[in-house]
Amino acid sequence: QSNLSSVHDDLSKRCIHVPRAKYGAVESPREMTQKDVPFYINADRLDTLRYRYRTTKRKLDRDGLAKGIIDLSRISVRDMGIGGLVHRPLPDICPKNSTYWSYGHVPLGIKHYLGSYDSFYFRDDANNLRKKWEYWAHSKDVGADDEIRPWIRGFCGSVGDTSALELLEGAGVLPNKMDKSGW
Repeated sequence: QSNLSSVHDDLSKRCIHVPRAKYGAVESPREMTQKDVPFYINADRLDTLRYRYRTTKRKLDRDGLAKGIIDLSRISVRDMGIGGLVHRPLPDICPKNSTYWSYGHVPLGIKHYLGSYDSFYFRDDANNLRKKWEYWAHSKDVGADDEIRPWIRGFCGSVGDTSALELLEGAGVLPNKMDKSGW
């Protein structure tokens, strides 16, 4: 009961931190990625289905830096000030001590998918170096995690087969790196 009231109190703040989990680039066999996925969806194009191996363990106290989410209805323009980082977007509002919350502290989580080197390198981010990708890419010590897997069946059931195909058209396909207008 005390855990529930703690979660409720945390969710009523102007800024909450949402814990994250990292997934590497170890691919699963096709029969695993396509498992429970409608036949007309190519699961290999969707990182959430293609990469199932966590690179970090779920720990009670640490699972990587959480991401800050701000409830804009609870702040004023004066509160905006100078922005911080994605982990503490508004340092005066987002408490530093909650950036290490783990799964289970709030009923929401963010999953980081490293993906293929091509998709990792595609982003315009100076930190995206081959060494960084290699460091996380081959880790699968934690094992497979299929917690996210039901999203695709729920999505297709919710919007219908035709709409699902239309909405997922181009998903997981990288455009030409020189022309990002379609991204």
